[in-house]
Amino acid sequence: MSDDEGRVRHSKAEAPTVVLSEQERAEREAANALVQAARLIEMIEYWATERDRPFKLRPSTVLELNRLAIDGLDAFAGNWRPGSVVISMWQPMTCVTGRELAKSAMRSRLAANAGKSGAYRRPRYTVSPVTRNPVHGS
Repeated sequence: MSDDEGRVRHSKAEAPTVVLSEQERAEREAANALVQAARLIEMIEYWATERDRPFKLRPSTVLELNRLAIDGLDAFAGNWRPGSVVISMWQPMTCVTGRELAKSAMRSRLAANAGKSGAYRRPRYTVSPVTRNPVHGS
């Protein structure tokens, strides 16, 4: 903006203060979660009784919930990030199937119980020819 004397006025917004100690951060996160949950309940009650208009998740709703969740924890609470985000020390995860997870869990249990009396034994399963569902066998 310009004033009457031809000078340009510059304004800068102050960044909100962010809680720094671990205890204060945990307390603020818990308080924010309760406030956000209360607001979500209000939204659900409103849209559950509103028959004329269907619910639409709008950007303003996302920003409001974000603001409630991280208010006092992040300088950009309730705003879209002004720039890109960098995640350091990131490594891509490998895709693991449910079967691989089950085998890994079984190996861990067997290793943990090795040499103990009453060690875990793998149950026998058969497949029912009628339903194709697993049936526990002896």
